[in-house]
Amino acid sequence: MRTLTTLNSNWKSTAFFVGLFWLISVAASAQVTTTDTLCVESQDVTYGITGADPTSTFAWGFASGYTPLGTIDNSVSSNNSTIEIDWGSADGSTRIYAIEQSADGCYGDTVYLDIILNPLPTIALTGDQVCENDSSSVNFTLTGTAPWDIVLSDGTNTYNYQVSNANATVKVAAFAPGTTSISVVSVSDANGCSGDVTGVTPATVTINAKPTTGGIFHY
Repeated sequence: MRTLTTLNSNWKSTAFFVGLFWLISVAASAQVTTTDTLCVESQDVTYGITGADPTSTFAWGFASGYTPLGTIDNSVSSNNSTIEIDWGSADGSTRIYAIEQSADGCYGDTVYLDIILNPLPTIALTGDQVCENDSSSVNFTLTGTAPWDIVLSDGTNTYNYQVSNANATVKVAAFAPGTTSISVVSVSDANGCSGDVTGVTPATVTINAKPTTGGIFHY
């Protein structure tokens, strides 16, 4: 999806491309900033100047007073009109800037972009112990922003859930007597961030067999 935002100007217009977002910024005595929201650990995120003069050069950086939450790669284009940023694992907010220098040595006004980095969701599972023919449950402990979309697997079937509570309990199948391991296939939250589930410990569901009761007889 592309979003086009026009900012008020005094005299010149500079188009700013941010990943999938086209952000139109206009140089003025006080630049208006806009915001890009994404997930931590996003890699090779492209930022650039649309319609950049190929004879100009551009300098990028993190604005003074802001924590540099990523690493800027300046080798993407010959005149630095496009860069890539590898965002780190820390969530929070920061601000990047770009300054254009013309072939004549004149500098344009600095343009800024505010960045919000959302944390990745996490999930922990615990199982339960029930009797044969009863529905079993799995308990979630979640971090991130509700609601969460979760996919579980018992090794044969998958189960899809959407929950709004960070401590939620959901029903799974009525398994045969014994133990079944329930693992997480994926978890994502309302921010569109997907968690790393490779190290999540599976939940164990234990199904106890019902007794086989004989018929009643008269002594």
